[in-house]
Amino acid sequence: MSKITFTAELATGIKAIDDDHKLLIEILNTLDDEIDGESSVEVIGGTLEALRRYVEEHFNREESIMEHYGYPELGAHMRQHQQLMYSAHLILRKFHDTPEKVKLVELHAFLCHWVAGHIMGADKALAQFIRQPSVKPLDKPPASELKAITVRIPPDQIATILRCATILAEGSAGSAALVEFIETLDKG
Repeated sequence: MSKITFTAELATGIKAIDDDHKLLIEILNTLDDEIDGESSVEVIGGTLEALRRYVEEHFNREESIMEHYGYPELGAHMRQHQQLMYSAHLILRKFHDTPEKVKLVELHAFLCHWVAGHIMGADKALAQFIRQPSVKPLDKPPASELKAITVRIPPDQIATILRCATILAEGSAGSAALVEFIETLDKG
């Protein structure tokens, strides 16, 4: 397989974000080594879980930076994060249930492509916004259209909650229908 390298092209110029990206790439390269070396399911599963946890930390840190600077594309950027976290959860669940059905080489390629594409697109746009001379940290960031939360739920319900969160974040007709359905449950 192929490794991903953090280059000047991937640098955003925001130290906290670049440091996170370097570590994410390091974890992806560890996963690459484990897949190539045919490591055990337990070892690969541990690395996938470490990657998921660190991606979540990184997304929270990045979203805090966006809020701190009043980034106007915060909602769209958060939706990208939400969609990846939902996909990652489904993949991890499948890997834990039936690891032989997960195509690890394809998974690694997808993750490398997503990370590089996200950095080159959404994260570079964020950095460009922050570097504008007129952009200053906000004393009190405005309420964003989306808010990150932490909830405690049974593990077998994570995919359902993530899917609901993704539908709600999209703000589509499906979102309105979901809200209406939940309100019906609350009344009954």
